[in-house]
Amino acid sequence: MVAILLLGFASGLPSVLADDAFRAWLTKTGFDLKTIGWLSLVGLPYSLKFLWSPLIDRFRLPWLGRRRSWILATQIGLMFAILGLASQMGRDRGLDTAGRDSALQSIAITAVAIAFLSATQDLAIDAMGTDLLGKLEVGAGASVALWGYRVALLLTGWIAFVLADRIGWAAVYSVMAGCLAIGRDLIAGPAAGEIAAQFGVGTSVAGLVYWSGFFLVTIIIAIPGMVMLSFMAPWNAKSSENPIV
Repeated sequence: MVAILLLGFASGLPSVLADDAFRAWLTKTGFDLKTIGWLSLVGLPYSLKFLWSPLIDRFRLPWLGRRRSWILATQIGLMFAILGLASQMGRDRGLDTAGRDSALQSIAITAVAIAFLSATQDLAIDAMGTDLLGKLEVGAGASVALWGYRVALLLTGWIAFVLADRIGWAAVYSVMAGCLAIGRDLIAGPAAGEIAAQFGVGTSVAGLVYWSGFFLVTIIIAIPGMVMLSFMAPWNAKSSENPIV
């Protein structure tokens, strides 16, 4: 149940970045209400994910099994997409109105990619929960997953808006990309232990490989976010923008 809870949390984190936080950045950057209204459609993949859910259930990527491979793939894709959006937000700060309008298309495409990957991740996590839980545990498991999802929405939204006034939205998105390591570690850690066990090594060695995979994935994923944060923090520190109202 703990794994289901944490996967639910990892599932809810990206949705904030494609919805409330994204619209808050658009407002602070100075886009008009009409543009912000149209860009609210970037969350459409969440409503249309039923269209490709049979594909996620039918096909499997060539590692880690059917469910975990999709979760890990979408998590890595989300990390790069969120860091890409953070980079675009950082570049947008130095542009005039015409420059921001011309860069809006690529920003919107990146936001749609985040929503699409997040919706696909939700499908894989829901399917994995169904596979892991017994018939008598499905109801409790769904409640726990939903609780983790809601906690992620509330906590991530609160942290993002508090940090935005201090370090800026570009740095906030970089930090949130690193936070996605929760879901990746839950997949990569056990997978490392299982692979070690398949090769006939002892339990202690398999456990060592498990924890090595757990922390290695965190370090590898966190480094790009930390590097981007170090570059973007000075930009935000020099910002003369007004706080969000």
